[in-house]
Amino acid sequence: MPHIVRPFLRYKKDLREALQSDKPLIFADPSLFNPQSYTTKSMPIGTSIIVTNHPKRSWFARVERTEKGWKVD
Repeated sequence: MPHIVRPFLRYKKDLREALQSDKPLIFADPSLFNPQSYTTKSMPIGTSIIVTNHPKRSWFARVERTEKGWKVD
């Protein structure tokens, strides 16, 4: 299940800009069986997740935290 990014970001471009500027974001997985939640500071290096904007779900992105920074596809 995709993680929901908070605060609400209208475009994937806004997600890239927020990650580059170190704006604090929360990635929350609302799964009933394995709920997970990360902040931009607590997400482990090497972790890759799928995120979306809720409630519109107008875009999806794969976000990966690397040693060099953030990668958004």
